[in-house]
Amino acid sequence: MRHPPSAESETNPESGKSKLALLIFSTLLFISFIAWADRNGRVTYFLTVNGIGPWKKGQALIETYKKNLSAIPPEDRDTFLAMVSSDTGALSGIISKTSRRTGIPAPIIEVIAEKESGYERNVTPRFEAVWQKRARALGREELEIQMLSSSHGIMQVAGWWVHEFNRLERTNNSWLDLYYRPYNVELGAKIYKNCLSRQPANLKTSIKVWNAFRCYNGSGSEARKYADNAYRLLADKLVAELTLPENRG
Repeated sequence: MRHPPSAESETNPESGKSKLALLIFSTLLFISFIAWADRNGRVTYFLTVNGIGPWKKGQALIETYKKNLSAIPPEDRDTFLAMVSSDTGALSGIISKTSRRTGIPAPIIEVIAEKESGYERNVTPRFEAVWQKRARALGREELEIQMLSSSHGIMQVAGWWVHEFNRLERTNNSWLDLYYRPYNVELGAKIYKNCLSRQPANLKTSIKVWNAFRCYNGSGSEARKYADNAYRLLADKLVAELTLPENRG
């Protein structure tokens, strides 16, 4: 037989306070555990604390942490500030260093940056449905999956490429690191270099360069248009650097 609640339980405010305190404690304990479990990757911590779902909120998430550093775990603050700081040197300097590190000529990196984002460091992530299957095999939370399926930053690098280079180079980066300009530019250059490495050795350099532009963008007719346009931009850049004799007419 079910008994009605006693008058004492209905009027005792301490009972309600205890339940609320227990709920708050349990929630904080759960969040703390998630943060500890993913203390290196940081992604799960950010998603859990904010409870953000739609992938378009990714940039808003970054802006939130820029304004509220106390919400970031102390051990991650320096890393986060480095990633989002605008004081990381001129983009031309970043491109020059990346060129030296990867061997990809600076004009090619510049063309990709111009094509992909117009050099805009905070360009909105671009969702690519074609990468969803790959992203679901790598991600755990829905926002992380969406971000792995999206292109980010100056070079518009897909989030899943971070996992690929983690595997190749034994690193431990996350998609959020793509908002650190030097990392974004270098990863984009490495992707282009990967595309170059797939080209037959006996091809002309001009064809290799064009094929790698197409590979960077994807496949199909749109990728061919991308390569055509990128190749023209590259030619314009190289011609503009030529020094011609003055026409004294």
